[in-house]
Amino acid sequence: AAVGDEGDLSPTSPMSPTMGNLPGLADIGDLPSRGSALHATSDCQPCAWFWRPGGCHNGQDCSRCHLCPEGEVKARKKRKVALLRLGLAAPAQQPT
Repeated sequence: AAVGDEGDLSPTSPMSPTMGNLPGLADIGDLPSRGSALHATSDCQPCAWFWRPGGCHNGQDCSRCHLCPEGEVKARKKRKVALLRLGLAAPAQQPT
């Protein structure tokens, strides 16, 4: 099935995070967003707005992944907190 056949992927949320154009992701073809190009490698960052009722306003220009399942943002945060508590991961450093 084509991406357009899977439901409304139109951009609709003004609060969607953007990181500008990512290098190497100019030709995304049938992917729902630029950030989705990294989905197969698990290096993607899920879009927090895509699964909300209003959706993501950035559409294909979104630098976050629109292929990740609903709840992936929350699941990744839970995994990160668990790793931090176990001492298996270091906290992210704040830019100075």
